[in-house]
Amino acid sequence: QVSPFVLFSSLWSSSTPRSVPHSPFLPWEEDYYRGCSQEIYHVPLSPRLTGCTFTAAAGYVYKLFGAMIIGVERFKKQKVGSLPQTQVLLNPGPRFIIKPDMHGFLICQNE
Repeated sequence: QVSPFVLFSSLWSSSTPRSVPHSPFLPWEEDYYRGCSQEIYHVPLSPRLTGCTFTAAAGYVYKLFGAMIIGVERFKKQKVGSLPQTQVLLNPGPRFIIKPDMHGFLICQNE
């Protein structure tokens, strides 16, 4: 089983420059400090992303905002009168299609 720390640090380190010239820190320390300025957000996905694959949506959001979509939350249909049920999917893959009213989990600068 992979810990969330390893997953997020792998995602982060694969999308950032490896080192800063003349840095007093080791490469793993640079990754750690860069990661400290990131937060995970749970947000409604834009209607513009409806119909896109997860991979295309992730690329679009990264290119425009520098944020990484790491997963989605979808709502399951329930019987009338029952509590709503949701399903969280981390990296649902390239065939997953974004539907209306989905929420996303994004990693980005904490601003």
